[in-house]
Amino acid sequence: MFHFGKLAVDLGTTNTVIWKDGEVVLFEPSVVSVNTENQKVVAAGGEAKKMSGKTPDYIEVVSPLRHGAIADYGAVTSMLKWFFREVMGTSWLFGPEVIVPVASGTTQVEQRAVMDAMSQAGARKVNLIDAPLAAAIGAKVSIADSFGNMVVNLGGGMVEAAIIASGGVVAS
Repeated sequence: MFHFGKLAVDLGTTNTVIWKDGEVVLFEPSVVSVNTENQKVVAAGGEAKKMSGKTPDYIEVVSPLRHGAIADYGAVTSMLKWFFREVMGTSWLFGPEVIVPVASGTTQVEQRAVMDAMSQAGARKVNLIDAPLAAAIGAKVSIADSFGNMVVNLGGGMVEAAIIASGGVVAS
């Protein structure tokens, strides 16, 4: 009942991936379907994607991210709530602590939007990390080394290359 989950959330343009305890627990398309008459979420992820083109006019299927950034704040928040419920269940008292990779060139406004969306979706604490650094850690690259390692992050909405050395992004 008292879940104090820690999650890593890759909020991608094409797919959202959530890890818990080093395991992928959710891999779903970044899509949400909303009833425009009452603004209620009908489905999210793969279930919403299957609805595309097969619903009445009042059901809108939305991809809330574009080029690695939030394009529809309300839709992304609704999608995240749906995904958190799938991962954490409905009986959690406290929201998860999340770490979210963001592209190196992300503006402070875009970073704030990610943090706010995560919080609105139920996260109790949100930490951001440079996406290339997160990719290097996920690939088990020794990020503390003083010599550089090149990391290329290929996403559905953006591509980013970076040099990682001495625990951080040296060039991007």
